[in-house]
Amino acid sequence: MYETGLREATIYPKDLLVAMKALGLNPTETEIQDLINEVERNGFIYYPAFCRLVMRKLREDDEENFRRELFRTMVGPKKYDGVQAPIYNYGGEFLTFEQFRTIMMSLPEYVDDEEVKNMFAHADKDGNGNISYKQFTLMCKVPDQEAVPTEMPTNATSNGLSSISTAATSVATSVINAVNGALKGAAVSSANQASNNTPATSTQPSSVTPVNTVVTVTTTKS
Repeated sequence: MYETGLREATIYPKDLLVAMKALGLNPTETEIQDLINEVERNGFIYYPAFCRLVMRKLREDDEENFRRELFRTMVGPKKYDGVQAPIYNYGGEFLTFEQFRTIMMSLPEYVDDEEVKNMFAHADKDGNGNISYKQFTLMCKVPDQEAVPTEMPTNATSNGLSSISTAATSVATSVINAVNGALKGAAVSSANQASNNTPATSTQPSSVTPVNTVVTVTTTKS
């Protein structure tokens, strides 16, 4: 239905209703006029804009109906010459690789053969060369995303601050003990040296006040 050549991948606005009905959509005349006003450019409707429009209209229905209509459109119609068409059996229909490749190659964004093969192999779990409706629905399913936390966990924050405070106190205690040990050693050495130089003089042992510093660790919760 889309033109080629100078007007490649465009349709006239008057053909939008026919194109959408061919895809299983049934918009009203008022909706069609609003859609034309939305996507019409230079007197034409271009293929990328048409694709976005159809996807949006399909998703206005519930997700299951959207998948069913999309699968049925991708598989394509069947011919029943002179015989009444049976009720469509989604469980008995399959999407072949050639059908999938043709659809992917017709997208506005370019997809190379290797990407098409990888996508088809990912959906074709049993490796029989076809995609069933069940496999198709799994391929269309968007993975659930984890919720982004809006605040820091209280327990984790308290434990982290407690660990920092304990580590800082341990370091401060080690420093105080080291300083006191060094001062005590210096006092003993000084007293011994003084007694060796003046044996007749009575001297009082030097007294050194030990370091008894109180270290206060302040943590700021960010």
